[in-house]
Amino acid sequence: MKKFLLTHLFLLPAVLLVGFRLQADQLILDRNFSPYASSSGLIFLENSVIDGQNKLKDDKHNYFVRPKTEQELANQDPFLQSRPYYQLPNSMRYGKAFLRLLELGFFWIPVNATANVAQHEVFGHGYRIRDLGKDVASVKGYLVTPIGGSTSFEPKRPLSYAENLLIGIAGVEANSILGNSLCLDWLTTNKIDGRQSSLALQSINTLPGYIMTLFGSSEDYIQTRADSGHDIAGYLLDLNKQYHKDVPIHDLEIDEQLTDLKIKGVCSVLLNPFNYFAYKSSFSYFWYNSAIEVPTFNFGSFRYLPAYQLALTPFGPENIYQNYILVDGIAPTYLYVKEGRFADHGYYGIGAENQGVYDFKYGTIGLKCDLWAQPSLNLAGESQESISSSNKPGIALSMVYRYSLVEQGAQALFCQLGFKTKGYLPGESVHAAPILKAGVKLHF
Repeated sequence: MKKFLLTHLFLLPAVLLVGFRLQADQLILDRNFSPYASSSGLIFLENSVIDGQNKLKDDKHNYFVRPKTEQELANQDPFLQSRPYYQLPNSMRYGKAFLRLLELGFFWIPVNATANVAQHEVFGHGYRIRDLGKDVASVKGYLVTPIGGSTSFEPKRPLSYAENLLIGIAGVEANSILGNSLCLDWLTTNKIDGRQSSLALQSINTLPGYIMTLFGSSEDYIQTRADSGHDIAGYLLDLNKQYHKDVPIHDLEIDEQLTDLKIKGVCSVLLNPFNYFAYKSSFSYFWYNSAIEVPTFNFGSFRYLPAYQLALTPFGPENIYQNYILVDGIAPTYLYVKEGRFADHGYYGIGAENQGVYDFKYGTIGLKCDLWAQPSLNLAGESQESISSSNKPGIALSMVYRYSLVEQGAQALFCQLGFKTKGYLPGESVHAAPILKAGVKLHF
């Protein structure tokens, strides 16, 4: 037990001593500290902590596992080659498994919960407020704890319904970006570590979980929860007012809308395979002290994973049909199609991303493209007009370049350059703006 505690008490200094991971480790900065920048930072830090812990647990300074002898390796069942605890007496094996269970419950779950709340508040609500501009609103402070948080902000003028919606949904928007970034990291390394499972489960399922905290559907109940700061309750009210600003609240169909959100929220949980992978990886770490490979549908050199995700937009809920495609020799490709309809307004989009389409001696080139057709949003503030009835097309296009400072790519510079037109795109400015992200990948 003493050695177990020492491993965690000195985890951060150990990270600095033993170095960082080779794959998918980069720190990114961009304007207004977007959810994409924070996701890369959180995953970078967590991967580094995990690798630091792994260094402390390897055969050279092993606090947890007795190294196998050559005879044990020679006689071992192939299935058990990565399962060192079957070489230990049962009492030691069960004792170490129990310690890892405590580690998951009392260290990693609180750490991951705090990271997810910080992503929600600081880089979700906070990012969208920063993006709208200081003349629209400014952040007064954040509260971040493992069990929840809040963002206090001060409007500089009356906000339009669209601006309120953008700020209100930004938290769950940022969580879904973190979850998707973590899934892409897993696909890049083809490894899922159980210590990250709670981070994935919380970030991927923040929206469905938030929806389920609305235990009633009456208009008075929704209004009360909205007044108390509940993001989803506030979303339903502002969304209906945006389309039907002159309709009394009791004449709105909020109960039916909430029921539909709950059904889709359940589908979002059940139809995302990474939820199942996360549970499997946590069990594998707890019982075997090992990570798992990412299960996929395999077709020769082509591998594929589908998923469904519910999302909120300032013009209504939408369905995202996600596709993760892996081909030998290149980075994972993320392709999505999204659509939604609210109050007889339809909106659509499609997008693709690959961080390494072309690989050469000193770097890689990737592409990211998003296309959409959506109603125009009122960002003028005081004129609380209804949303437009017609869709406008939009595009975001950028090139991703990593310049390797050494041939193996252990140290590299990262840059993403592009542009987007005016419109709503998760994690990006709602205005027409350049896309500029820069960062560094490190391995010492």
